[in-house]
Amino acid sequence: MKWLPVLLLSLIVVFMTVRSQEEPAEKGVKPDFVNDIYPQVEKNGCNSANCHGSQGSRLKLSLFAAFPAKDYDVLVKNPGGRYVNFVEPEKSLLVRKIKEGHPAALDVIQREQLARELELWIRNGAAYNNRPELNFKELRLSLPDTILKQGAKYRIKAEAVFNNGSKTDVSAYCHFESQDNEVISCLSGNEIKAGHAGYTAVWARFAYHFATIRLMVPQNTDAKFPDTQTQNPIDAVVNAQLKRLGIPPSERCSDEIFVRRTYLNLTGLLPLSGAVRAFLESKDARKRSELIETLLNSDNFVDFQVLKWGDLLRCKAEYPSNLWPNAVQAYARWMKEAVRSNKPYDRFARELLVSSGSNFRSPTVNFYRAFQVRDPKIISESAGLIFLGTRYECARCHANPKTNLIRNSQNEMGAFFTQLRYKSTNEWKEEIVYPETDVKGSVKQVTMPDGAIVNMPAGEDWRQAYADWLTSKNNPLFAKVIVNRIWYWLNGRGIVNEPDDFRDTNPPVNPELLSYLENELISHNFDLKHIFRIILNSETWQRSSIPNRWNQNDHALFSHFILRRLTAEEMIDAVCEVSGISESYSSNVPEPFTFMPDGFRAGQLYDGTVSTSFLEMFGRPSRDVSYEKDRNNQLTSKQVLHWLNSSQVIDKLNRSPNLKEISDKFSDKEKLVDEVYLRILSRFPSVQEKEKAKTYLEVKNTDKYKGTADLAWALFNTAEFMYNH
Repeated sequence: MKWLPVLLLSLIVVFMTVRSQEEPAEKGVKPDFVNDIYPQVEKNGCNSANCHGSQGSRLKLSLFAAFPAKDYDVLVKNPGGRYVNFVEPEKSLLVRKIKEGHPAALDVIQREQLARELELWIRNGAAYNNRPELNFKELRLSLPDTILKQGAKYRIKAEAVFNNGSKTDVSAYCHFESQDNEVISCLSGNEIKAGHAGYTAVWARFAYHFATIRLMVPQNTDAKFPDTQTQNPIDAVVNAQLKRLGIPPSERCSDEIFVRRTYLNLTGLLPLSGAVRAFLESKDARKRSELIETLLNSDNFVDFQVLKWGDLLRCKAEYPSNLWPNAVQAYARWMKEAVRSNKPYDRFARELLVSSGSNFRSPTVNFYRAFQVRDPKIISESAGLIFLGTRYECARCHANPKTNLIRNSQNEMGAFFTQLRYKSTNEWKEEIVYPETDVKGSVKQVTMPDGAIVNMPAGEDWRQAYADWLTSKNNPLFAKVIVNRIWYWLNGRGIVNEPDDFRDTNPPVNPELLSYLENELISHNFDLKHIFRIILNSETWQRSSIPNRWNQNDHALFSHFILRRLTAEEMIDAVCEVSGISESYSSNVPEPFTFMPDGFRAGQLYDGTVSTSFLEMFGRPSRDVSYEKDRNNQLTSKQVLHWLNSSQVIDKLNRSPNLKEISDKFSDKEKLVDEVYLRILSRFPSVQEKEKAKTYLEVKNTDKYKGTADLAWALFNTAEFMYNH
C-alpha cells in the first residue's frame, strides 16, 4: 500500500490540471497578467526586496508590486524573449524556474499548479488585461464577528471590489499582517489566531491595494473597573475601552513615583531632595496639579522641550547639515522663545515653513538649511514626517510595502518648495534663503494626500499655500500628529505608534482618545501646554507601572504606565546633579570650536555636534533624520557594564563635593541614607534597605565619604534608577 499516497497525489495533480485548463473556457475569458498572474507574483514575494524587487537582481520587478504595467513589459516584452517563449510555452524561463523550485515557499502541488497557469497564460497570448472594462476599486476585509475568543483561529475573507459592483474572493492571494502579533497573529494564508486580550488591526495587501480590519479580543474578569461617569474625558475614553476588553487598569501611582515621574517627563531632571520632602509632606489635595503647573512654567521645561524639538528639526552645526554654530544658536533661541511664550502650534509650524532671510538673523530659515541635499522633494518629505507623521521617504524610490504611497508627480508636495533659492553673502558662513516667485513653467496645482486641490498662484510664495493647507483646522493629520507625539513623549508609546508612522494600515489603538485630544487642541487654538496639562492630570498618566494579573500582557492600551529607560541626557545629568561635578562638553566643528561652561547640562545642549562618548553610547540621536526612533532608549549589556565599571561615573562619585557635604551634615547614618535615597531614587528607603545601608556605612566608618559614594554607586546601578516608572 506504499503506492497509495503517490497515486492520490497524482490524481489531485491531474484534477487540478484539468480544472485550471477548463476554467477559463467555461468563463469565456482567457487568463491575463493583471487578474490572474500578477496577484500570484505579489503573494509569493517575487517582487520583494530580497528577491526580484532588489536593484541587484538581473530580473528587476517593481518593489512590492506597485507598477504592474512596468513589470509586464519587463517579463513579456523583453527584447531577447528570455522570460516568455510563445513558440514553446513550456520552455519559458518563468515556467522552468517555477518547476525547478522557485519560490521555495511553495509546496510541490502549489508549484505545479502555478507552472501550469503560467504556461496556459503564455499559450493564450500572455495578455495584459482581458477584462479592461473592469477596474479594481477597493479591497475589503471581513469576518462574521470582529470580537474574537482567546486562542481561537479564524479566516479573514478578502474581497476585490470592481467598478461595476462585482466582487471576487482574493483571500488566497493577499499578504496579511497584524498590527500587534501578541493580540492577533497571522498564520499561513488568511488564517489568524487570537492571543492576549487587546484591540488591534490586521491589514492586507492585494495588487497594491490595502485594507484594514479592527479586531477585539476580550477576556473574562470579575475585577472592578473605575466609574467612567466620574472621570475626566481622557480617563473615560481609556477606561471604557479597557472595560470592553476586560482589562482592569492598575492603581494610582504613589506620591514618590509621581514626583519623580513628573520631573523627568517635564524637565528631564531628578527632583531635589528638598522638593521631594516638601511634596511628600504636603496634605494639599491639589498638590499634584500644582506641581504640574509649576513645572510647565519652569525654565527647565523650556530646555527639555528645546531638546526634543532640536532632535526633530535637526539642530546640528555640521555633518551632514551645514547650519554652523552661529546659526544653531539662533535656531535654538527661537525654539526657546516659542516654548517659553507657548506659541500656538499652527504659528510655530507656519513660521518654520514660510521663513526667508539670513540663517544668522532669521533663525527659522535653518529649517531649510538642515539638509545635506537641498532637493524640494526631500524638504517636503521632512515636513511631512514632522508635521503629518507620514513617511514619504520610501516613495521617493519605490512603493511603500505598508501603504499606498508611490511616486506620483501629480501628488508630489515637493512642488511647493521649488521656488527656494540660496545665496551666500560676504559674512563667513552666512546664507540667504528666499523664494524666487517669478519662476515660470512650474506646477500650478497640487493634489494633497487628503484629496484637496491646492492652487499655487503665479507670483506668490507657494510655501504660503502649503502652510495654509497644513495648519488648517480641517487638515486630517496636523493636529492629530502633534497631540499623539506629546502623548508619546509622556507615556512612552503613541496612540499611533510609532508617532511618525500615520497610515491606514497602522490605525490608532484608541481612535476616540486621539479624536478627543485633537479636538481639544483645535478648540484651544493650538495651545500645546493645554494638551500637556490635561494628559498629566489624568488618572491614565498617573497610573502605577506595576501591572495587575489582568493587564500584565497589555503594552498598548495604557492600562498601566509603560517602563522606559532614562534618556542619555537624563542619566548623565542625574550623575552630575548628585555628585556636583559637571561633564565636559565640546565640539570639534571649527569656526569656532564650541566649549560649554562648567555646570552646563546635557539637557541644555542645543547643538547635536556637541557631545560625549557617554551620550553616544546611551542612544542620543544623531539628528541626521527626524524620526523619533532615532533616539534609542533600549538598555544594553554594554551600557550596564559601563555603569558598573566606568571611571567616568565612579570618579565623579568618589570626588563628589555634594556627597562629602551630606556625609558631614548627616552624622546620623539613618538620615544620611534617607538623603542619598531621596537624591537618587526620589523616595525614602524601606526598613530593610535602610538597615543594609547602615550596616555597610558602619563597616566603612573609617572612610565615611567612600561609604556614601559606594551607596550612591549602588543606587545608580539599580533598575529603579535607570527607568522612568
